[in-house]
Amino acid sequence: MEQVVFSQDRPEIRKLLELNHQLSDIYGAASLLSWDRETYMPDGASQARANQLATLAGISHRILVSNETERLIEKLAALQQEKLTVYDRALMRELERAFSRVRKVPQQLVEEIERTTSEGTEIWQRARKESNFGLFRDILQKIVELKLKEAECVGYEDTPYNLFLDDFEPGLTVSDVDRVFSTLKEITAEV
Repeated sequence: MEQVVFSQDRPEIRKLLELNHQLSDIYGAASLLSWDRETYMPDGASQARANQLATLAGISHRILVSNETERLIEKLAALQQEKLTVYDRALMRELERAFSRVRKVPQQLVEEIERTTSEGTEIWQRARKESNFGLFRDILQKIVELKLKEAECVGYEDTPYNLFLDDFEPGLTVSDVDRVFSTLKEITAEV
């Protein structure tokens, strides 16, 4: 198995790794809070948890779109790429990709999306338990509206959903998914 090696002799790469670790820690804390919300969080704590998650989303947003991050990206872009390891280049590519996308979305919107989706989780759980999905309708509508605002901030091709597919599978589009499922539909229809 190949060992992952970054260019530790380059201060820009060390700083990039430090930034990546810091963001990873924040995302990890948010994931733990989200897991707790879904498993052990006591009733009545959802608003506080939503605020905590929104705060963490805001902190990571501020770090990612900071002037320091922008300067780091510019310095890294000026380096001779062939002198960097494949891991350095991948780390740079992903940071630049995240920076380019996130900087277009206002921090307030990032926090509102996180807070609303967190609140929506508790409502969804109650709606599912009571088999009353009407309980979820209003918060779902609000989440969709907020995500559409995000899509308008960032920009997208053809449909806003392409933007969100790209978050999970870079380059994937609705038309790609439609092609896959239409092929599967043909194959499974025969079975």
